Amino acid sequence: MAPNQRQRQLFISKKEMKKLYGRRFSKPEESSDTGLLYPGVDTAFNLLLSARFCSAIWSHITDCDETYNYWEPSHYLLYGNGQQTWEYSPQYALRSYMYLLIHMVPAKLYHYLLEPNPVLVFYFVRCLLSVGCAMSEVYFYKNVCREFGIHIGRLTLVFLILSSGMYIASAAFLPSSFSMYVV
Repeated sequence: MAPNQRQRQLFISKKEMKKLYGRRFSKPEESSDTGLLYPGVDTAFNLLLSARFCSAIWSHITDCDETYNYWEPSHYLLYGNGQQTWEYSPQYALRSYMYLLIHMVPAKLYHYLLEPNPVLVFYFVRCLLSVGCAMSEVYFYKNVCREFGIHIGRLTLVFLILSSGMYIASAAFLPSSFSMYVV
């Protein structure tokens, strides 16, 4: 759904800006207060990142699969001890370690460089997942503003920040959350 005629009239094209302001593409003075009405990409990223960091720090693990199928084998890969579920055992080999390795490489680097306790590594991985989620949400927000207009973009940003589903899924160590970032 493309922007309607009124939304198209709100934007000044580059050719019109060239005619009005010469070769320079500076914005007019009265549009300097639109930062509050139309949050820029930096503001949107800061807002989303703040909400996602809150999720990484304060949200508890809501899915037992996250604990036993992803955090436990990750602990096993990082420290050499821990539980290995039957799905990862060589006898059945239903799951691959590739998804875990993608997330454990930064955790292993963090562990070697700073030698923190395992709880800090846990929060480091959750914060990394939150940063990835915030970056993908900003990309989504920017394209919604471009396609549907700034009014729909503002609503999208508010819904992304305040959504309880995004709060839970943004820091979850699950393949479904990872595919949410990528898609």
